[in-house]
Amino acid sequence: MKKNKKIFSFYWFIIIFLLISLGAATSILLYEKINEATKGNEILISILILGNILFVTIIFFIIDILRRKFFIEKPLNEILYLTDEIAKGNFKVKINYKFKKYNSEYDDIIYNIKIMIDELNKNKLLKEDFISNFSHEIKTPIQVMKNYINLLKNPKTSIDEKDEYLIQLTNTLNRLSNLVTNILKLNKLENQVINIDKEEFDLSEELRTSILNYVEKIDEKNINLELDIIDNLIIKNDKSYIEIIFNNLISNAVKFTNPNGKIYISLKKIKNKYEFVVKDSGIGISKDIGEHIFDKFYQGDTSHKEEGNGLGLALVKQVIDLLGGEIKLYSVLNEGTTFTVLLGE
Repeated sequence: MKKNKKIFSFYWFIIIFLLISLGAATSILLYEKINEATKGNEILISILILGNILFVTIIFFIIDILRRKFFIEKPLNEILYLTDEIAKGNFKVKINYKFKKYNSEYDDIIYNIKIMIDELNKNKLLKEDFISNFSHEIKTPIQVMKNYINLLKNPKTSIDEKDEYLIQLTNTLNRLSNLVTNILKLNKLENQVINIDKEEFDLSEELRTSILNYVEKIDEKNINLELDIIDNLIIKNDKSYIEIIFNNLISNAVKFTNPNGKIYISLKKIKNKYEFVVKDSGIGISKDIGEHIFDKFYQGDTSHKEEGNGLGLALVKQVIDLLGGEIKLYSVLNEGTTFTVLLGE
């Protein structure tokens, strides 16, 4: 793009130079012709040369007006129109941009505005989608709780039934609490300046502690858990954010691994990076779902919907981005999924 602009400017320089040279050349030729014709009449020569200069100036003036009209005023008016529409919140404004071989700076501005509008449109759609999903996610547990409360109020409900409804009501409240907590965490990560509270701690022990939270569920599903954790891996990072990564990825592996399946978890240091791997023999993720797996509220497998709210992996991605890390996904449908996280200090 910059090269094209240089060529574009160079062509204008050549045109102006040729026009000036043409004006100077015609003045010299005119002087010689008039000098011969008038036999040195200086007054007439001065008048005719002045007229020639005036004529050339008018030509330059007309060319400059046309240049300004088509190469400056037209794109500037387009830019002003676009910025006015954006200020009004109209992100569907039509942009009359056509790629040219030689773009001016104004063309580049219009092109950048086009990219900006496309991004604003995407953000608007994401915002609308987020509000729609959030409304749905929060409405469902509230309705469930209302139903259980009505059942509990029913005098015909037995003691055993009330105990079961109270358990279900508690689970629904916990789900709603987790939803709100995760949304607040995401909002903080996305929209506020975060101060990372770095401290030295044993990453290996932190991972083992996270795994212990899911041992009961692992035993219930008779999952074969294989661990490859290097001891005494000391890291200087934010402990609370590392905990979010560990808990969400382990929880997902347990959730989507079928009974009698396998989960492999490893932690090691490769050069100056800490590699955390969670591999399961679960249902796997298709390519289409994999492209949206880190989107808020996105749940590829709706059969496990009651176990989550589609915010866990979105939160993991935000945390990893904040810590300057990297997360990779490899999955084969009906064979399993592997998440690989690389973290620095």
